Amino acid sequence: MYLKFLFSVIFLSFFPVFLTNAGYPQQNSLGNKISSKVGESAAAADSTTSSMLQLRKSVENIITTTTPTEDDIAFARKILALYFSLEKNVISKDVIKELNKSIATRPIFTELIAPIKNAYKISNSQKFIDYIGLCPSLKEDATSAQDYHKVFTSHIERVCYDHLFKSALTIIKKEKFSSPEVITLLQFIQNNFSTIVNSNNTTTFISFLGSIRKGSESYFKLSDIASNFYIKEKIRPPSKILQKIHINSDLTSFIQHYPADDFSNVMVREYKEDITQLMDEIRRKRKNSSVELNHEEYEKKIEAIITYYLHNKANLPNYKVYPYTLLLGRFLLNQKLYVLSERVFRFSNSIATFDKFYESVYYIFWNKVVQEKHDDALDVINEFKVKDNLGRASVKMIFWLAYTLSRKGDQDEAKKLYKKIIDQSPLNYHSVMASKLLPTIMSEEEKKSLSTSAVSDEFSKHLLSERLNSKHISSNISFSQIPQNIKTRIKRIQIWSKLNNNYFTNLEATSFVNLNELIALNINNKDSSASASTSSLEEKQKINKDYHSQILILISVLSELGYYNQSFNILNSAIEKGFVKSDKLSLQVLFPTPYLKEIELLDSSIDPILILSLIRQESAFNPHAVSSAGARGLMQLMPKTARHTARKNLSHSQLGDPVTNMKIGITYLKKLINRYNGNLIYALAAYNAGERNTQKWIDHVFTSNSTNSILYTVEMIPFTETQIYVQSIFRNIYFYKLVHEEMKQDSPSIDKFFDIVLRP
Repeated sequence: MYLKFLFSVIFLSFFPVFLTNAGYPQQNSLGNKISSKVGESAAAADSTTSSMLQLRKSVENIITTTTPTEDDIAFARKILALYFSLEKNVISKDVIKELNKSIATRPIFTELIAPIKNAYKISNSQKFIDYIGLCPSLKEDATSAQDYHKVFTSHIERVCYDHLFKSALTIIKKEKFSSPEVITLLQFIQNNFSTIVNSNNTTTFISFLGSIRKGSESYFKLSDIASNFYIKEKIRPPSKILQKIHINSDLTSFIQHYPADDFSNVMVREYKEDITQLMDEIRRKRKNSSVELNHEEYEKKIEAIITYYLHNKANLPNYKVYPYTLLLGRFLLNQKLYVLSERVFRFSNSIATFDKFYESVYYIFWNKVVQEKHDDALDVINEFKVKDNLGRASVKMIFWLAYTLSRKGDQDEAKKLYKKIIDQSPLNYHSVMASKLLPTIMSEEEKKSLSTSAVSDEFSKHLLSERLNSKHISSNISFSQIPQNIKTRIKRIQIWSKLNNNYFTNLEATSFVNLNELIALNINNKDSSASASTSSLEEKQKINKDYHSQILILISVLSELGYYNQSFNILNSAIEKGFVKSDKLSLQVLFPTPYLKEIELLDSSIDPILILSLIRQESAFNPHAVSSAGARGLMQLMPKTARHTARKNLSHSQLGDPVTNMKIGITYLKKLINRYNGNLIYALAAYNAGERNTQKWIDHVFTSNSTNSILYTVEMIPFTETQIYVQSIFRNIYFYKLVHEEMKQDSPSIDKFFDIVLRP
């Protein structure tokens, strides 16, 4: 039976995702991706559409004007050849000679002038005294460097020390201990020991230590240098270095107070095994429905695990045992062993590091919420002073606190907390849920004011639907003036893309964002009070606006080149940090619609928004994506699942074909939706974690609360990865509908979950 959605989707404008498709030849061109309705309605377009058209035109122009020449690409190949040789601690003399000769004439690679000249110096040095003068300076150069400049400098620094100690071996073996060369070498090692042992590769130094004759003066001097360093820094020496040096009485005493990591790891492994055995035992007894659990017996076993920790905590670092302890607590909670789970969660809290403290508090709190013991849940909040430390609480904790307060009748406080997370984390799943629940606890007068008020209204400015549908946010963003440094960076991105080098493409994009975030942060931290000059405020506004437009252009170029995942991460980070507004224009870039027409042609019985939302999460629209587990293509199909669904043998290359992959993936998803009677949460959980796991959760984990059961079900998915996966897809559905004018068709009911209600 075909699946039908209860709503139809009307797309008024689509983001232009592909221009030349340099990295992904299977995908369609720009013209095939944009709905003809954009052109037909251009005359009546609002400010957001106008800004989108501006952005589209700017991206087309910048791609054309920054297209690299074959000569640029050939030179970049030599840069990559140098990089790959540096990874092997080698500098190709022919390559570095040619690069050093012509790098100054390549303005798009200006940042590499210093690293290449340093590499050239190393390749022409032979004496250790030359390296002594050069190697430390590279550390300072790397500290102030950006993107791949820093990467190259770091590699060159490692090669420099490698060459230094290879040449020093000759000196230390031939010269007397009192010779100027040996004294200089030992003094250098003492002054730079921290850099030497903390560098990317200490193999050469360890080999150097091992080559020195035991019992010699140099041997004892180097041993003292190493011992004094580790004792002063309170760091246990690595076993490889201990094997090469003389261990004096001071170092022996020090080591006794700092047990070896190997011993600690054994203790942690035993702790983990005790927890695993307890969980396995409970699973077995749960499977055998005729056997009742003896709560007192398991309480004793939990206390035994805690006692084991208390007796051995000197060798059980909290940061290592905490995750296993929390895992046990979550397992017991999923088994509905609430008393036992609370005991474990409270113990987790007692050993939690600072950054994990409120994570453990959340689970103590959630343990009460899931039982609908709202008074007890609020007691936990008061016990741990959560309201005084909301900055350390997670978004989901604040959401459930607001939800609990609402259930207890404190609507004013609940509204404040819902608005807080919407404002601070607008792209978060729990913020989406808050935006749906907030109107349900507002008065009729407040609701009425929302429909007619301006953007600055106290309520509407915090509601996603009002805030993001505003026509006043992105209307004054200009894409006409693009600085030359941005064009240069985009040109390099195109070069690395054509050379299929994802690593350098990522470096270019992320370093641009980091640099500009610092600029935006500095400007925003300036005094913006009434006493601030008008010119400084205008400067702040201009820089923020420039940053916004430059980010949108950068990620649009990345998307056009097929790097959707990178573009999503960059824009999401910029929005979360407040450097870019989460307006409708940004969201159209963040939630693009490649393959829309193909999806509609493949199957008209399933809403394309669901498929777009799933693909965005699964592969970020990369048809060549391959997961660590072997899932392939746009919808990340396991080959076995694909063969079973298609009922024929399929090669890996066939699963890389977008249409083939989507056809099989849609068929499989529809099968899951039918199996679970239209329950999209179960279907998506099964798509990610497998049908067997999902059925176990349905039988033993998921509970049906009196109200808003969907909220509880999603929060109770045992696998963190699957929980985030389901939340992300529902979040995607919400924003795809929002940016494509579908908000008015959305139900205010949480349990209808964006009107994605299916029937066979």
